[in-house]
Amino acid sequence: MRSLLLGIFLLVISCVGQERPFEAGVYDNEKTLLKHELDLAKAIAKEYAPGATIFIIADQPLSYGIGGLTNKPFENTYFVQITRNNPSRVSTLFHELGHVIDSEDGRLEWAPFKWEGHAIDFSAPWIERPWELSAEEWKDCLKYEYDNRQLKHYDYALEDWLKSFKLNLIYFK
Repeated sequence: MRSLLLGIFLLVISCVGQERPFEAGVYDNEKTLLKHELDLAKAIAKEYAPGATIFIIADQPLSYGIGGLTNKPFENTYFVQITRNNPSRVSTLFHELGHVIDSEDGRLEWAPFKWEGHAIDFSAPWIERPWELSAEEWKDCLKYEYDNRQLKHYDYALEDWLKSFKLNLIYFK
């Protein structure tokens, strides 16, 4: 997996100064997302971060206690990693996409890291970091929109079909 990330990174670096190597959108090159998760990410990106190119890998061996991680190596380009065996992948995905949305809106800046124009203090506890609190708010808002069928650009047809057979798959929660 690291070789894939490195390969993508090198490809993007080789194209700096040229046209974008990838169209804006969401990519799951390693096929680590469920179709449902990928469709959710695409719908969210289309609505809230239409100019972003987002690469997602949902099977990363991240440090203990870290459910997800977002990096921005280049303008409008993001790598979203979700730890393997994450019991709440959709919630983590919503949280990490919150960082992408905040970055695209100009609230979160990378290299140097700033939140709303002020330098980020990484020594602050996680619960006191405003950019993390914002991502949590995005997670809650996106979950609300999804649960209440208000998420634009998302096709609820598969879920409706499953419910017609009284099937309730756990990843829909």
